[in-house]
Amino acid sequence: MSKQDKSNGPAEAKDRHQGIVKWFSEKRGYGFVQVGDEEVFIHRSTLLAFGIAKLQNDDEVTVSLTKSERGHIVDTLYGVERPPSRRN
Repeated sequence: MSKQDKSNGPAEAKDRHQGIVKWFSEKRGYGFVQVGDEEVFIHRSTLLAFGIAKLQNDDEVTVSLTKSERGHIVDTLYGVERPPSRRN
């Protein structure tokens, strides 16, 4: 028996936001992205789910957010761009 999609319509479109990585610790597995006036939590599992190996401070990211008990968290990471001075 196959799993069926139980939604009643098309997949919900998520708002995309531009942000800047404030810091990310590979050792701890999490960090924060500045999105507008808010610092938003991001976990390593989100990076891995979207095929991104790591984040560096000042990386520009495109993300979607979800609300948690403590505020917003990144739930989708659409893209990462390194500042020109840090590209290798």
